[in-house]
Amino acid sequence: MVNPINLYLSEEGDGSFSINIHNSENFISTPLGNQIKSDNRALVELIIYELQKFYSLQIDSNNSILGDPIDKVSFYSLISTQIDYWEDKTNVFTIDEMKSKLKSDPITNLSPGPEQVDQMYQWREIIEFLEIKNYNFHEIQYFGDPEEQERLANEIALDFNKSLPFQKAIFIQLTHIFDSVISSWIFVFGDLLAKTFATIFTETAAFQKSLDYAPIEENLDDEGLYPDGTFPIEMFGKEIREETDEEIKAKEAKKLELFREIEEFSEVCRKFKESNLSLFPHDKTISNGESKTVEFKESLSLDKKKKTKEKYLEESVIKTIAGFLNSDGGELFIGISDDGEPLGIEDEVKKLHKSNDKFQLHFRNLIKHSIGEGLSSFYESQIIKIKNYNIFYVKCEKSDKEVFVKDIFYHRIGPSTDKLEGQQLIDYIVRRFKKE
Repeated sequence: MVNPINLYLSEEGDGSFSINIHNSENFISTPLGNQIKSDNRALVELIIYELQKFYSLQIDSNNSILGDPIDKVSFYSLISTQIDYWEDKTNVFTIDEMKSKLKSDPITNLSPGPEQVDQMYQWREIIEFLEIKNYNFHEIQYFGDPEEQERLANEIALDFNKSLPFQKAIFIQLTHIFDSVISSWIFVFGDLLAKTFATIFTETAAFQKSLDYAPIEENLDDEGLYPDGTFPIEMFGKEIREETDEEIKAKEAKKLELFREIEEFSEVCRKFKESNLSLFPHDKTISNGESKTVEFKESLSLDKKKKTKEKYLEESVIKTIAGFLNSDGGELFIGISDDGEPLGIEDEVKKLHKSNDKFQLHFRNLIKHSIGEGLSSFYESQIIKIKNYNIFYVKCEKSDKEVFVKDIFYHRIGPSTDKLEGQQLIDYIVRRFKKE
């Protein structure tokens, strides 16, 4: 046993952080014996604070924690899941596995009868998210359209497999507890609140069943038997009769207990998600895809198939930047595929520029010769890390004067860059730059 007050934050030589036990040579590990280590100091501190809520901790010979911190959703269980299983990129969720999960998902199994109306109302944020993704809620039901179900399974699996290890850990733990890949998917890649997430599960068959058992369970011992040693056979079938006041109160108490438990689980996941996203501030932007203010380019100059430097690629980058400056600003990510998958600029740097500094110098020269030097205050660029890939990031502000590229004026319409000419150009410049 270990007194959790004797857990200390320890900074490693590589700049990462661990949890030291009693200022010794021992460090807290995952259930598989992997030392808990993270570049995220705030997250490791959250784990320590969480563990220090306990009076004592049971630790095995691998310095792994036993009991509640690993049995329930906790910062410790989440980072352990992440380290033990999902740091390995070869671990994936197959389409067939996802299709199987969808069939048993409570979201695809509407309860029959008049309560269905209330159920759908409580699931409104789930339904709205699916509609935004162009799914008809009824078509993904177990009795619905198999092609739509497969399309949804494919999208969830794709999002999961390309996500970061911490996102996978949250998804897996929530799915394991609530058996819902849809709600787990929306929680991880959307913005479900803890209370909303908890409310969703108050309207599932499993939740309602647990309420029906509440009056019976109140009278059972730790082994699930009545005081006289008999088994509660009535739990196999609900007697149709009017409920007593005591039974109603027992169900009300059980509902509040279960709601708070789900809310607590989802709040831990939310904090774990936010703490990790603080290290990945651009991931949400990328996951939302290209738009009027966001664009992805696979490279600055390198044709990935021909392995040659191509001017048309550089011109495309310049057009995008000019379009951002002439419109409402925007963010350009170089080293990202059209579907948002990080590819990195490492190959391009190695083949064409030899160093990151020379890559950035080449970019600045392109801007200088194509757009000019007078607009440098309206954009900034840097190399950032996304999923361990080097990505070249260009942030553009809204320019206060027109930007031309070889006498051509570009602006943004949705996720594309178009040129304006003639009267349209005159009208746009008058409107956008307030020319008289």
